[in-house]
Amino acid sequence: MLKAILVDDEPLVRKRLKSLVDWCAEGFVLEGEAEDGEEGLALALETKPDLILADIRMPAFSGLELIKMLKAPLPEACFIILSGYSEFSYAKQALQMGVISYLLKPVDADELAEALGLARNKLAASEGMKAMKQEADKARRDKWAQSVLDGANTPIIEEFAQSLGIDLAKSRFGVLAAELNGLDERTDEDEISAVMERAEEAAIAAAGENGFVLRRGLWGWTVLHISCDPSAFPEAARAIKSAIEKSSSLICTIGVSQAAEGISLAKGLKKEAESALEARFMLGEGKIIGMDDFHMPQESWNEVFSLNSQELTQAMENNLPEEVAGEIGKLFDFLRAKQVSLAMAQSIVIERIVSASRLVSKLEGNARQALGGRDPWDELKQKKSLASMRQWMTGICLGVTEYIAKLRRSRASKVSAKVKELVHARYSEDVTLKSISREVYMNPVYLGQVFKSETGVTFNDYLTATRIGQASSLLADSDIPVNEIAEKVGYMSPGNFFKAFKKLRGCTPSDYRLMSRGQA
Repeated sequence: MLKAILVDDEPLVRKRLKSLVDWCAEGFVLEGEAEDGEEGLALALETKPDLILADIRMPAFSGLELIKMLKAPLPEACFIILSGYSEFSYAKQALQMGVISYLLKPVDADELAEALGLARNKLAASEGMKAMKQEADKARRDKWAQSVLDGANTPIIEEFAQSLGIDLAKSRFGVLAAELNGLDERTDEDEISAVMERAEEAAIAAAGENGFVLRRGLWGWTVLHISCDPSAFPEAARAIKSAIEKSSSLICTIGVSQAAEGISLAKGLKKEAESALEARFMLGEGKIIGMDDFHMPQESWNEVFSLNSQELTQAMENNLPEEVAGEIGKLFDFLRAKQVSLAMAQSIVIERIVSASRLVSKLEGNARQALGGRDPWDELKQKKSLASMRQWMTGICLGVTEYIAKLRRSRASKVSAKVKELVHARYSEDVTLKSISREVYMNPVYLGQVFKSETGVTFNDYLTATRIGQASSLLADSDIPVNEIAEKVGYMSPGNFFKAFKKLRGCTPSDYRLMSRGQA
């Protein structure tokens, strides 16, 4: 994201510029604002912005003088000059100094957006945008690798491989499914993001040019590795595991597929790696697990394939403990009727436990916590009868059901608290449920339902109550005109403010001010 600052001695102009366009959508983040040339110079030298929007006439020194001072320390920066009609004679001089655009006040939204587009295009062509090019290159590599893992095999796939210097005909392919262990839903989101970013950078460096690292879920990655050397694949797995653990100070588990020739096999290799990673529930975390490290019974699975575990996982997800116990009962009645072997029964049960763990992961919970920190495979191996196995599985699944219910309550409470925090911080701005939903990564309709369920009021009612509460304090404790108070608490229309205030307080703002001072 490109950085921009505003330099203008008129607060209302700065406020209008900030709200006139969606700066993020235009590719910019506002790093700060200054009210005169001297403050603007200090702010620019501190934040090193890519774009400076400056008034042509300001205290201390003008916008043109500011440009002259910043040309040397910020040679790649773009400038947009703001001016009233009376200063239009300066336009020629400004354009001669390399100003990207000269905008007349009051600034029009379309004109500002066009000027930002010009600045963005100029910056994109400059030396300072190498990082964006690298990011775009990585995005193309990732898209290609994802297409390979999804089973695509087209001329475009081969052409891109050739551009990377990869000979698909002579290469061997392997897939790793890596997961970072030790983070859970109680960990701060910023901490998770920082840890994952460091670990991913380390994994990319360790994977090398022929390793393609793709994010997998919340705490993991899928790595497509391509090499002509058969020994390179296990070495890459060890290097990636070591790099991730060193960068994160946490343990990493990696599921490893076999190495195979032929790009068409990549999709199957991905499934192998994911299956191997799932075996961490049997073999433990912090290991590199290959297909030969765990054994599944080789008995006939024809009738087992007819079994459906969806009803059990849905009952756990919907917090229906009686249905959970009932579905487990049906499963064991089936196993008893078919007289399956102990080994096959264990495999069927562990597959349901893995499905329950997947459900928890899908809901962004911690599977090990949901299982009570237990080792399911070790415990299951101790069960030598269907009765004891059924009792054990029922306890596990009811525990997962309770965990999911608590997880959802906790998430709803945290999200609602975050929404309240954002409302109190931004009630003076054009804040909406949709804008807040983007910050908490939740669908706005669902967010509204969660918020009302937790607080008993709608988002709009809570926002209105917050604004009117702040307005009431200002009316009681200051002599600020009512229209200015309306704007301070987020109302651009005084009429809407008066209507909302009277609805909540039962009187007009002016009457409330008098009553609060005992003058009514």
